[in-house]
Formats: sequence, structure tokens, C-alpha cells
Amino acid sequence: MLKKVSQSIVSRLEPMLEKKPDAKSAVSLKWASTTLRSFEGDQPVCWMGFNVPREIPLALGYLPFYPELAPAMLAAFDMSAGLVETAEKRYLNMFCCSFHRCSLGAVTEGIWPKPTAFLGLSNVCDGQVKLFDLFGDTYGIKPQILDVPSIVNKTNVDYLERQLRDIVAPLEELSGRELTREGLAEAIGISNRLRQGLIRISELRKHAPSPFHGAKALNALYTLVVQLWGLPGTPEIIDHLADEIEEKIQKGDLEEEKFRILLLGAFPTYKTELFNWLEKEMGANIVMSELTDVTCENIDKQNPFRGLARKIMDHPQCGLNNGRIEWALKVADDYNIDGVIHISHWGCRQTSGGVGVLRESFEDIGIPLMNLDMDLVDPRSYSAGQIYTRIQGFTEMLSQRKE
Repeated sequence: MLKKVSQSIVSRLEPMLEKKPDAKSAVSLKWASTTLRSFEGDQPVCWMGFNVPREIPLALGYLPFYPELAPAMLAAFDMSAGLVETAEKRYLNMFCCSFHRCSLGAVTEGIWPKPTAFLGLSNVCDGQVKLFDLFGDTYGIKPQILDVPSIVNKTNVDYLERQLRDIVAPLEELSGRELTREGLAEAIGISNRLRQGLIRISELRKHAPSPFHGAKALNALYTLVVQLWGLPGTPEIIDHLADEIEEKIQKGDLEEEKFRILLLGAFPTYKTELFNWLEKEMGANIVMSELTDVTCENIDKQNPFRGLARKIMDHPQCGLNNGRIEWALKVADDYNIDGVIHISHWGCRQTSGGVGVLRESFEDIGIPLMNLDMDLVDPRSYSAGQIYTRIQGFTEMLSQRKE
């Protein structure tokens, strides 16, 4: 199923890009071709959790695969609901995260690439540890789990740095390859170059009207930041994308913008009218999101494990809620935000649990926040009328405030 989706994307985009280069399509092609390679069996495949530093597995020759995130692609092709039902019958009830239920259903059906290693962490997603335990039991491979502290200080960074050094040996044994200083430095270098390109795009996105927003920006940048980070060729793609955005600004080829929106949480990938309603009908552009911002610093090639430890802990969803709030308030100021939309995915306690404090924090600076409760992978519970009514009322309130 996932393999067929990837093959379909590759066969459609390769001839198209030969005729006319397009950075957003290049991102999709890079994802699909990398996913296809993970099914071929020529390279070891490391199943990784969200916010796991990819540089170490990449330097060991692993292909990265995200079993928590791949369900989003299946949802985009209307293939997720059946796998969620499979997991509900065999493993989990409906109160567990549907990303996890869908992934366990996919394992049952044998549609994910064969794993060589598992690498997860205890934070951001608290269900990730149990999910990877189930994967390990299924395939007979012991998962490597990083225990990530909630508070950033020297002692905790030291603790996480030691863990990163300790996972090298088991990953080497499973892959049959040795981690070299040169290989890790090369992976770090690619990450640093990609980071610079993303920072450039983030600066361009501050322009009003926004030159890169909504579903196109979310899909392209989310894929780059989360699923393609550190892969060879990605810095060139991100530079090309930045060039396209800059050219759009110079030409003045920008859409009307009534309201500038910050999106917190993730977003649905199955077919909805959410983004069309917001942007086409109500003029509310999502100009920045929680999962597409750059929050890490450049990593020192001479001290890579330290830098990777900080990279994990600096993510806004990793750690105490006050760090997430500080990040969100700063972004709201930097991007001249009019309103905030928080999407609370069912079963995701770590994002949904902080909505009340987030709302109060934004109210203190005069910015309204609307929370949408919805499942991001399972379309069976989606209610178009209810969502439309909520965002219509929200944008009407934004309009009244502007007047």
C-alpha cells in the first residue's frame, strides 16, 4: 500500500520535474523515492520516532522511516481508516492515538518496510515508547529508547549526550557498519546547510501578504523538517524553494491576506475543506506553524553528540509547557499574527493538555486562540459542518477586532 503510493508519486513527478523544475514537487519526489528505497532491502532501515536526531543513523548508512508519520501519507490517499480499524480489533481501543493505531494496523498487514533497528525517545510523544516496544516484540529487535529530560540544564544535557553516545554501538551491530568521525561530520554538515535554508524561508514568510502559506507550505516544510532532514540533496531543494519564494515576492505575485494565522499542533492530511475555507473564503493565511519552524542551533562538527542533545531538547513540544508558550508568543510577535488556531489531535495529551494555558497567554497580549478538536488520521469522525461553523465564527471575531 505505502509502496504503491510512493511508486505513484515517483512515476507522476519525475517526468513533470524534467520539464519544469518545482521545489515543492521535488520535496514530494525526494520523500517518495527515499521511501521506495527502504523497500528494496539494499540498505538497513531504521524506524525512528518523531524528534529523534537522524544524523547518527544516516551516518551509519541507515535509511530513515517514521512509522508514526507514514499514516499521514496513507490518510492523504484515503487508506488510513481501514488500518485503524484493524488495530482496534487486534490491539488498541479508540482512545489511543490514531497515528499509532494506523501504524500497528500497517504492521499487521505487512505494508511497512522491513526494519533493521528501532530508535525512539520518551519525549515528545509519550505513546511512542510503548509503540516501539510493540514493534520490538513483533520483529524480535530491541528498541533503542532515549530518555529525554523535561528541563534544559547542563546536568540533563550531559545525561542525554551520554545516551546518544551509548546508542552508537547497538546501531553499529545491527547495521554491520561502523560510525566514523567523517561520516557523522558529513551528516551534520548537511543538517546545518538545510537549517540555513529553512531560516531563510522563515524570514521570507514574515512578508505581508505571506508568499508561502497554507497547505502547500505545511506539506513541503513539514516533510523537509521532519522526514527528510539530513538527507543528501535536501539543502539544494530548500535553496531552490527559497529562491522561488523570493522571486514571488519580487514579482508581487501574492494573494490577498486579511488575517495572519499561527497554527499550533499538527494538521489533517485526509481530504477536508479546512484550508480552502480559511484561505480562499475567509482570507486567513497560516503563515507559520509549530512543526515547520527552526528551533535548533548549528551543530558543532567537533562536538556533535552535545549539539544533537540540545537539538532534541530545544524543540518547542519537548519539555515543560512554558517553553512552548515562550516560543509561540515570540513567533506571534515576529510574524505579526492576528489569531492562533490550535488543532488538538485526539489521543495526543502532550499538545492538547496545554491549550488552556496557551489561550490565557495569548489573551494577555490581545491575540485570540481557537482550539479545534479533531482526529488527524482517522477521517471517520470528521464533521465538516461543525469545523466550518467554528472557523467562520473565529474569522468573524478577528474581523470585528480589526474594525
